[in-house]
Amino acid sequence: MPRLIPAVSLMTPKQPSSFGFAIEAPMVVALSGLAGVFIFLILAKHAYFCYLDGYSGFLQIPAHPNDKEKTTYTCLYGTFAYRLMPFGLCNAPTTFRRCMMAIFFSFIGKSLEVFMDEFSVHGPNLTDAFQTFLRYFTEVHLVLNWKKCHFVVTEGVVLVHVVSNRGIEVDRAKIERLPPLTNVKGVCSFLGHADFPKVVYPLTELLAKDTMFVFTSSCLDAFDKLKKALSSGPHYPTARLVTSF
Repeated sequence: MPRLIPAVSLMTPKQPSSFGFAIEAPMVVALSGLAGVFIFLILAKHAYFCYLDGYSGFLQIPAHPNDKEKTTYTCLYGTFAYRLMPFGLCNAPTTFRRCMMAIFFSFIGKSLEVFMDEFSVHGPNLTDAFQTFLRYFTEVHLVLNWKKCHFVVTEGVVLVHVVSNRGIEVDRAKIERLPPLTNVKGVCSFLGHADFPKVVYPLTELLAKDTMFVFTSSCLDAFDKLKKALSSGPHYPTARLVTSF
């Protein structure tokens, strides 16, 4: 077995006004193969939803006794190891997804869709489906974050997309909240999501070597144009799976 390397502990901002605790575990990642899952399912054919959010979802999955030592991390108060599955492992999302699929297998595709630790309850009789789901959730000892749950709504945000019976569209509110850029790293991150060459030219100039960072009015204008373009994206209708593609 490779030498144990304590992971680095990290605090990451979450919504609303909270923080999540994660680790960067290089040894576990090095020993793990990457696995991919398809988690974006189209819900737009339904008129009403209940969007539910799991409370620190990964931390509700027990870690195998033989693997707890591998999750060792360091922080201000000493060295510790996880009893539950931590954030920061390369296959933690896949493991959590498989666990949710196994637990809610009889509901998925009928009255429930699972997006990692986000659950969408739907169906012609939404009240009965919701009550059944809550009873089952209690039986398997999983916890919901009530502050992030939304009940009987006509639209909701799923994986940074707004889903409703109109179709799928971008989350305009999230784009409109983007603050002006203050450094080169922020420019690189923004251009990575919205690379429109002609519009972003004032921003790309800031990336040149030995260039002083000055966010001019031209840069701000380019930034605002990109935000407007990103938030005015098209609607994507629900796929008709019964027809030929």
